[in-house]
Amino acid sequence: MNDKRPPPEYWLEDTKDNGIPYARINDLFGDDETITAEQIATIEDRTSLQIRFSSQEMPEPMADKGETLNPEYLAMTDRPTWSRTGGWVLAGAWDNEDGEITLMYARPKGNRGMKSATACQHENFIAQVDVNRLRKGEGDPVTDYSADVRIKCADCGLAFRFMGLECGNNRFEPKVSVDATELRIPIEPDYVHEILGISNIAGNA
Repeated sequence: MNDKRPPPEYWLEDTKDNGIPYARINDLFGDDETITAEQIATIEDRTSLQIRFSSQEMPEPMADKGETLNPEYLAMTDRPTWSRTGGWVLAGAWDNEDGEITLMYARPKGNRGMKSATACQHENFIAQVDVNRLRKGEGDPVTDYSADVRIKCADCGLAFRFMGLECGNNRFEPKVSVDATELRIPIEPDYVHEILGISNIAGNA
């Protein structure tokens, strides 16, 4: 039986002419803002594409004015280093209520440049942790803390995904970025041990 599925390039065609990339593959995600790893895997299989996401904070002018993403603000975003080689295409971009912009990249499976990551044994790793002091508004006192964790292979640069968590931000439970490559953990100072005079050793939690 012949495979009559459209070629990968069909799904990479930009279907809107407004300066914000919108490849046809976006239509497969539906209207739900939550994108799961299982959903991505299904779409990758259907389209013969490899999909990756990159999230970052909105440019300051965009956040200050409370405006939605437009071509001017898109031009202010940082493009990840890995997207500049290997045939990646910017297939979509959007903002969310958490003050972030997400960039979606895609490329046909088997593209040159993919071999080094798939053939790598992933034996060495780089972990990056950013600790955030959170305020309700500018100039307000710090009310919460969070840690953003990212892990990638030190040899091929491939990012690792954190599995089993929903995407978003939450003051009380861990979440992940839309592509699951950033773990967002609420943290707090360990005042309990100091106040109660408990020795800070493993097993006291």
